[in-house]
Amino acid sequence: MINNKFILRLIFLVICIQTSFTSAMADSNQQLQQAEKSMSKELQMKQNQMVNKVTSTKDKQKGLPNNFDLSSVTDYKSLLSNKPSYWYSMIRKRPNSFHALRYDPRVSYTVYAPTGFFDDPTEYKLLVSVHGSGRNAAEYRDSFSKFANENKFVVLSPLFPVGINGDGFSDGYKVIQEGNTRYDVLLLKMIEDLQEASNYDFGKFYLFGFSGGGQFTHRFFYLHPDKLSAVSIGAPGLIAKIDNSKVWPFGTGDMKKKFGTILNLKKMREVSVQIIVGEEDLEEFIIPDKLKPLVQKIIGHTGKNRLERMKILKENYENNGISPVFKIVPGVSHEGMKVIDDVQEFFKDSF
Repeated sequence: MINNKFILRLIFLVICIQTSFTSAMADSNQQLQQAEKSMSKELQMKQNQMVNKVTSTKDKQKGLPNNFDLSSVTDYKSLLSNKPSYWYSMIRKRPNSFHALRYDPRVSYTVYAPTGFFDDPTEYKLLVSVHGSGRNAAEYRDSFSKFANENKFVVLSPLFPVGINGDGFSDGYKVIQEGNTRYDVLLLKMIEDLQEASNYDFGKFYLFGFSGGGQFTHRFFYLHPDKLSAVSIGAPGLIAKIDNSKVWPFGTGDMKKKFGTILNLKKMREVSVQIIVGEEDLEEFIIPDKLKPLVQKIIGHTGKNRLERMKILKENYENNGISPVFKIVPGVSHEGMKVIDDVQEFFKDSF
């Protein structure tokens, strides 16, 4: 019997040509392990002494206790939980840096904060912009900077790396859950970090994602409509319809079993929704004939290209009482930076 993870990976391979995943599970290297085990305690002690000597002055400057042994720290979270105020001060001083998430340092995020935000965050709103397969988080952050300055927004852009579980898989964040990793929870924890650093609660926020980010965005919308003021869904390669006859990530039939929550259409109807796609976003995903029955069974009919797919998603939403703003951007193919102006106009209208 074919398991769900195999089917998901197979579908991404034959449909999402622009996203790739590889199985990077390397064979165990016994010689390297033996070499590591053979390292003498004396050498380790010398290395620890060197680390302590070099870092002792810096540790004092960071406010760490005099007897804090840096060499004894075995993970990043343990070190920084010793001094969370230092962690948050770095967000305030260098928001544009990529900051490892305290909750899970495998992922990181970067922030654009207009001048004066950390001094007086009153009335600021939060905009989260989610990257696609190219992981160009900083580019999406910067694309909203002028808009943020003019409209009192702070922009947070997460970075979900390829192969977070060590297997080279690149598409896990798009479907929210990958093994034990919940990307929706990671995003909410990033927002908590920023709120701690600014001592300010943004409340509901504005969410945009394009391509792979569009996949994450509309699935996050299904799980957390109560967190959102507005959501802009940009040209996802694969969609999840509101359809209880299909399972996640192509439908919503098993949300309770998978995530412990059910679809809240009432809350979803309270969120301003935009579906946006380029007029020339017409790349077709070619499915081998022998796989078509399997694909049709699992995901149903979702169109031969992104433009068709967005029309299907729009109709699906409307059939469920959600009225999205549907925008086809003239002269644009699959180019995320070229839809930003229309996304910003939509967010303005959603204030």
